Amino acid sequence: MRYYSKISAGLVLTITVPLTTVSIIMGLQGVWIGIVITSFTMIFILHMLKTTYYEISDKHLLIKSGFFFYQVIDIMKISEIRESNNPISSPAASMDRLEIKGKGFSSVLISPKEKTAFIEQIQSIQPEVIFKPRKKHLIK
Repeated sequence: MRYYSKISAGLVLTITVPLTTVSIIMGLQGVWIGIVITSFTMIFILHMLKTTYYEISDKHLLIKSGFFFYQVIDIMKISEIRESNNPISSPAASMDRLEIKGKGFSSVLISPKEKTAFIEQIQSIQPEVIFKPRKKHLIK
């Protein structure tokens, strides 16, 4: 089954507002090559956000993001899935993330829209996978 990445409005705004602002300034100054470059940059980034997905088939998890990120993980080697909001670069279009850990690969951060269904499908294939939800902070 294919799970598309959740796309955070904040992330999209963080990318598009500065690039749009720069494009407007360049347009006012007649720097047309700059507009072309920022437009292609914006299209490339938005394409990456829209084409980020995670596919579970048989015993493998395929992680795909844009043209450049492609990783296949053996689900039987996954030991832990934990909720995270770690901001490091990853094939995730939202800060509402899952960190996948296991043997034989570095941990990877992803952000499937249907987190519960994703975790349940992984655990149906590999029942020993431990899920660790985000800790709730108590206000005293």
